[in-house]
Amino acid sequence: MRSTLCVALLVAVALLAGCATRQPDSLPEQPIIYAVPTEVPATVMTVAPITAPVVVKPPDLRPQDLRSTYAPSVCGAPEHRIRGYRGVGLNGVGTHLQVLQGYTPDTPPVPPLLVDLDGDGARDALVVLSCEVAGVPGPDTLVLYTAGPRPIAVAGLDPLQRQRHAAVRSLRVRDAQIVVEWAGFDSAQGPVTPYEAVVTYVNGSLVLQQAGRSSGPHEVVVETGAFVTPDGNIRCVMQTGMSWCSARKTTWKPAVPPAGSSCEPAAYGRTLAIVNGAARRSCATQDDSAAAVLGGALTGWHRSGWDPMVRVGAQPSAGLAVGSSMRAGSVVCAVRTADSVHCRDRQSRSSFILGRTSHALS
Repeated sequence: MRSTLCVALLVAVALLAGCATRQPDSLPEQPIIYAVPTEVPATVMTVAPITAPVVVKPPDLRPQDLRSTYAPSVCGAPEHRIRGYRGVGLNGVGTHLQVLQGYTPDTPPVPPLLVDLDGDGARDALVVLSCEVAGVPGPDTLVLYTAGPRPIAVAGLDPLQRQRHAAVRSLRVRDAQIVVEWAGFDSAQGPVTPYEAVVTYVNGSLVLQQAGRSSGPHEVVVETGAFVTPDGNIRCVMQTGMSWCSARKTTWKPAVPPAGSSCEPAAYGRTLAIVNGAARRSCATQDDSAAAVLGGALTGWHRSGWDPMVRVGAQPSAGLAVGSSMRAGSVVCAVRTADSVHCRDRQSRSSFILGRTSHALS
């Protein structure tokens, strides 16, 4: 009986243990959670490349572009159309841009100056606009044209003088400045007063600075150039660092060419030169006989109606006034008198004087 009781106790203990480990049927089954790593997707942005703005330079103006454009109000006429360089549609007032014609029909034009004044990188055109009322010329006006072409600035010359008329004689770059020179007068028979001013472009306006009477004699700076003395007897040709001047007639007897020279005696002695820094006698040639003729390649410096026009034979030549000079590099030739010149190399200090009545080398 004792053994039967032990077996029963062992069975009871086993049943109790099974009950303790069993989960109740009423509890819900827990879900299985898997830890999956997540990544935040990167934000993709499309950025346009940074580039500098494209700057389109306006086209350079040419004189022929001014054939058809507009002109500002001048001589009492309103703004008007230009065709063939002349104003149209005006009553009693005539205007023209100086491209083909000068101040009057029988004077050459002052060519437009092509230079970038407004700073946009393209060449503008500074032009002389002439006018007349009932056939009587009025004062000239400077007009600045830019791409189009269209006028953007105007400067009249009449407020700067007391005379009734103002005729531009020169418009050029001198010592890195734009200089206008004009003649003031009351009548064609009356006295003429020379004026000059520096042309600038400030805040959208043409401004004439340092305006006043012209200083008279001046220095012409060239790379190549030619001139004659006021009496037409001496002709000089210059290029950078060199000069040679020939006299047609002298009261002094020229030197004899050195032995072995191919130069004819008649062509030697009346031509003096500075070459490679040294002054010397030279042989005259016929090649430069027309070098100073107006309209040639070496006389573009000449200011019509301002610098002397000298007739040498039948040829109108570019004269340089007494007291004025021409410089090409280190060599300067000055007109001392109406019939003599003094040429000097500023670096070597070699020089010569050539005149109708005397000459010297040093």
